[in-house]
Amino acid sequence: MELRKLKAFLAVAEELHFGRAARRLNMSQPPLSQLIRSMEEDMGGALFVRNNRNVRLTDAGRVLMDQAAQVLAAEERLEGAVRRAARGQEGVLRVGLVRPALDGVLPLAIRAFRERFPHVELELVEMGTMAQLEALTSGRLHVAVVRLFGQDLLGLEARLLLREPYVLALPQGHPLADPGRISLGALAGQAMIWPPRRTGPALVDHLLECCHTAGFTPRIVQEAASKQTTLALVAAGLGLAFIPESSRRSGREGVVFRPLAPGLPPVEIWCVWPKAQGGALLENFVNTLLEGKSKPKAKPGPG
Repeated sequence: MELRKLKAFLAVAEELHFGRAARRLNMSQPPLSQLIRSMEEDMGGALFVRNNRNVRLTDAGRVLMDQAAQVLAAEERLEGAVRRAARGQEGVLRVGLVRPALDGVLPLAIRAFRERFPHVELELVEMGTMAQLEALTSGRLHVAVVRLFGQDLLGLEARLLLREPYVLALPQGHPLADPGRISLGALAGQAMIWPPRRTGPALVDHLLECCHTAGFTPRIVQEAASKQTTLALVAAGLGLAFIPESSRRSGREGVVFRPLAPGLPPVEIWCVWPKAQGGALLENFVNTLLEGKSKPKAKPGPG
């Protein structure tokens, strides 16, 4: 049954007056009467009892009125959902993220996005950078918030969200924990907690190169993939570690942070998504992340 006929029927059923129903529908009364007769022919029976003084529903009309109201309400909900989806205001967005992003730019951006687009369901998954890039190409993620350093971005778009320096995390009471900037050369012979090479080969190689340039080979006593584990090991006195500056905000009892003299590459957080994916929903999310941020054209990180 056509929706326009249902709307016409419901107007008459609620008004119980063809003239008022016609005015409500912004049409003249004869075409409205024709629509109702057409519906009655389709149904095989009368929907209204008409006389010169009033209009009332038949039993069949009352049944149709209940069902018509539900159908039209569902149709309105469907139209609204489709319109919101077309504008990127409804749907599901699977977002990958690395832990440093949670310590920095991401929480406020997610809050702003949820306030603006309450009908969008965000599925947030914490993953390493390489795992996120693989999930993007396989379609398991729509967008990734990652640390980039020389990774292959073929087929992907990337925009810089945050650039920050490393700081040095030390156990409380360590001889180097006095206030002041620490040079890389001062770390010669110190026990170091190091990121595993599998999490970012280019970055780890570059960190080693920076240490060699400063005149020493780091004494790596333990590897740790996550910042939480790294800081726990520092607090336990196992060694020192390079930490993104934003990670110090989370704090850790027994750990102090000191600035480092220039010599290490900056920590960069990027938003990455497939070039072919696009869509208003993704665009809204990326724009929310990028608000107040520059959008550099340069390739991320040295390769």
